[in-house]
Amino acid sequence: MKVVVCGPSHSGKSTFTAGLIRLLRARAWERVFNRSFTWLTLDVTDNTLPTLVDPDGKHRRKRDVEWSTERAQERRAGFEHRDESLVLADAPGRITDELRLVTEPADCMILLCSLEKRDERQSWLRFAEETGIELYADMTTVLRERIEPGWNDRSDRNGTVRSVSRSAFDTCQTTAFDDTSHRMLKQLATDLLNDSQ
Repeated sequence: MKVVVCGPSHSGKSTFTAGLIRLLRARAWERVFNRSFTWLTLDVTDNTLPTLVDPDGKHRRKRDVEWSTERAQERRAGFEHRDESLVLADAPGRITDELRLVTEPADCMILLCSLEKRDERQSWLRFAEETGIELYADMTTVLRERIEPGWNDRSDRNGTVRSVSRSAFDTCQTTAFDDTSHRMLKQLATDLLNDSQ
């Protein structure tokens, strides 16, 4: 199952995805699941996800490259040819022709929109519908707003997660998330592994 994390830029996609990756790694190797799992970033210009997942690696957060059809085709091919049970990919934060190309292999998407960018949500839902990508989860992220995290509808995986800053994630990893958001990420990781049979 190929899952892409999409949504507007500055919605907390990279820290959310990094947290999910950490939890998936822990759960994927439990005997209960016994699933193969990998992750990748589809944005050629941004290496934030690798720097969060592998803080000791030699990654530069921003890459001095431009999007092009050729680069998008390369990323798409890399995504398409992964044969693990579950592949989680972090997507660019703007709807473009390149985004459409790199997300083509995706079976479903986790939509992440910050509260301040919720007006862009409909565009992302339209994108999913136009490209035939199933909406797996629809999450609102809040950072400092006084809104309690939690599921609006657990069965539809619709809810609000309290995001964390990159520096907090660097320091504390998944424990940087508040208890409710951490539990929601764990539930989402379990759902993904159960559904990736």
